[in-house]
Amino acid sequence: MKLASNKKVFIFTVTTLLLLLLVLPIKNHFMNVDASSNEYQIRMLEVTESGVSELASLKTGISNLTVDTMSMKRFVALRDDLDGRYDAVYIGKGTYSTSGVSGKDHNTKAVMNDITALKAKEITDYFINKGLYVLLNKEPFDTQTTNQRGILYNTFNTYRTLTPKSNVKFVDNNELNTWIENLKKEPSAQKDLLKQRPRIQITNKANIIDYSQNQEHVYKPGNNLSFKFNVSNVNNLNDRPILAKLYVSVDKSIKMTENDVVAVQTLNQDPNGEIVYKLPNTYSGLLYWKLEIVDNLNPNKLKDFDSGTIQFLGKKTIVNILQVLPTIAANERSSSLRNPENMTQSFLSNSSYELKITTKTISEFNTDIATQYAKDNKYGLNGVYDMLIFGFRDVYNDKAPLSDLATQAVIDFTEVTKQSVMFTHDTVYQNKSNWVKNFKKITGQIDPETNLGLNAPSPSTTVKPINDGLLTQYPFYLSTINANNEQTNIIPPQVATTHNQYYTLDLEDASVIPWYNITGSSRDIDDSW
Repeated sequence: MKLASNKKVFIFTVTTLLLLLLVLPIKNHFMNVDASSNEYQIRMLEVTESGVSELASLKTGISNLTVDTMSMKRFVALRDDLDGRYDAVYIGKGTYSTSGVSGKDHNTKAVMNDITALKAKEITDYFINKGLYVLLNKEPFDTQTTNQRGILYNTFNTYRTLTPKSNVKFVDNNELNTWIENLKKEPSAQKDLLKQRPRIQITNKANIIDYSQNQEHVYKPGNNLSFKFNVSNVNNLNDRPILAKLYVSVDKSIKMTENDVVAVQTLNQDPNGEIVYKLPNTYSGLLYWKLEIVDNLNPNKLKDFDSGTIQFLGKKTIVNILQVLPTIAANERSSSLRNPENMTQSFLSNSSYELKITTKTISEFNTDIATQYAKDNKYGLNGVYDMLIFGFRDVYNDKAPLSDLATQAVIDFTEVTKQSVMFTHDTVYQNKSNWVKNFKKITGQIDPETNLGLNAPSPSTTVKPINDGLLTQYPFYLSTINANNEQTNIIPPQVATTHNQYYTLDLEDASVIPWYNITGSSRDIDDSW
């Protein structure tokens, strides 16, 4: 499934009614600031091949240290901000196989476990190059043969051989145990090395009604969002002022940029600050905020942040949707979403949004585009519809042949005017298909063609959430972060019987966001490839 910041393209393998609705939008002088009330909370990221922790002994006995553990497959699928989230990274032992899927075997735990170049670059940019600690178990680097070496080896082995850095450590099991024991000592010089970042504490956060805690409360245009905060672990604010930035966005799964900054404050004397943001009269939905502090004059620009979500009631969001229906037999039920048997019609609107769905057959779609193009060299989609929907039928691509002109119209809709398209069940299917040729890349898919879904050898009706954001939270709040910092279902999605995809997801593309993984049988539940 793909959702990019400048274009919105969705691909589904599941014809579930709930997921359709989720596409909606949308002056004191301080020379040394280290407040004793703000004990530095060290946070480490642990990535292992299996997801089983090798730092379990660190999770007890040190009150101010948290370890988030995950498998490599889960890590490469996540789209969370890493810059400013952790103080150190540990990558554990394992083979980290670069091998691909074998036949129809849905158990992929032992294959495709290499890191992506995208995530390797994030570790390099946000940790190694910023002087933060990265520990790597020696095992994969010592045991992999030349043919087994992949991105993990080729990216990080250079720090062991050619360009070593003091903050990049390679450890065997004994050295790792020694490192853990040294962390537990008091005082611990090693622990102090993990306390480099400035830290932020929002002192009035309880007054900001977060959507995760209260789905009934709404903010309205003109309401003020007030953030009172203090910073700690900062030396000499006069010489090294702290820059605070407030970001607001309509979807946390899309990386926030400078375009999302709505307020800025510089702290150059007092470690206490306040940013007040008056909410504009924009469209209803969810608003995601992030308050970030940056040690801006430090060449490493170390960061910390806090974040949250509010529900906003402003302008009613109206989405004009065209659903293109396949050719069907006379006795076959239409897949139209205007049919109450396919979708509960009350889900299409409330006080915040309205989905206006128009349907056309594939024949009508091809003909109407040709007619409009003959009139004015335009396709008749942009300015009329906000979203197109294809699919919701087995072997849809066979039953809905797109003309060349209609194909170009859809490409133009997604790539030129950057509008939304849902490619649902069996659209990008079979390598000789026009749909595959033109829309495989647009939908975030790449070779190899695994064909795991062909003939549905391992059907399933269950899924596991991977990333969180607008799609999993509004208008239905479906998943949340559990105590292990992992997405978990609040309401298990009602999934019709489905199967795996035919192609591989392009996890090297940061705009490709895996929302759910199919679970069941022998599947690796962390595998988003």
